[in-house]
Amino acid sequence: MEDDDLLAIAFLLTIKKKKKRRYWVHPLNTRRIYESSFYLKRTKLRAHPDKFFDFYRMSINSFDELHNGIRDKLIKQNTSMRLSLDTEEKLTVTLRFLATGKNFEELHFEYLMGSRTVSAVVKETCTAIWEVFQPLEMKPPSSKERWLEIAENYYRRTNFPNC
Repeated sequence: MEDDDLLAIAFLLTIKKKKKRRYWVHPLNTRRIYESSFYLKRTKLRAHPDKFFDFYRMSINSFDELHNGIRDKLIKQNTSMRLSLDTEEKLTVTLRFLATGKNFEELHFEYLMGSRTVSAVVKETCTAIWEVFQPLEMKPPSSKERWLEIAENYYRRTNFPNC
């Protein structure tokens, strides 16, 4: 066989192996705004701050502050093809991923969105949180004295030297 024949066979095999999508949006996920965990719990949890804290691992005020900080980075335009995800829903999915350790498949069923969508949402939201809050909350020390003060506080709290 010649190289051209081998390339043609390899190309045909890759075409044959490609998994064809069966749905634009899976029928299970079309009911997201009516049946997903986010839409069912959002208002109920806000009425009970203690349960809100148990679910999100933060207070309502902290959640709102975090959401307001990253909303502009997460917002997308609705199109004629589909509605964009709510920014609060994106933050909720990300916080549940970080707080519970659930995998994307579990969150996919809980929030009725594709597992790849869950993955993209978590990545996008974490990036937005880092870009917005890192410069505000993690400023590097500006002087040698400040570095030494931080090292001393670390040693005092942990009884372990900061190498």
